Amino acid sequence: MLSRYTAVGQAQQTLEEMAASCRVPVDTLVSAVTVVNPPDTANVRVTVSLANPRQAADVANGIAGRIIEAVTQDALLKAGQVQRAVPPTHAAGLGHALEIILAVSVGLIAAGGAPLLAESLVACRSVELGP
Repeated sequence: MLSRYTAVGQAQQTLEEMAASCRVPVDTLVSAVTVVNPPDTANVRVTVSLANPRQAADVANGIAGRIIEAVTQDALLKAGQVQRAVPPTHAAGLGHALEIILAVSVGLIAAGGAPLLAESLVACRSVELGP
């Protein structure tokens, strides 16, 4: 039954309304919007991935509103938005500079550890066990 409401969230009409109200091309929303019903839940999760976090939050909240409208027309169901989408206050991830430092560190550790590992393997092979 919930698949009907995930379909509402991804419907062309819903995406066109969100595109118009949030000033995002429909083609962009087609690939940016994901609406799923997580297994074993009565929830619908709306995820929007756009370069502009404010637009992504607005689109997600708009889609959630459309789904709630569709549910309220169903006499057997009741719906409400559990949490409004808000744009992040800072970028997710480590940041480019920190990622480079981490990559160089891992590389140096791996390069420095390789000779020790090779030496250990050679030492293990040269050990003889008694009869």
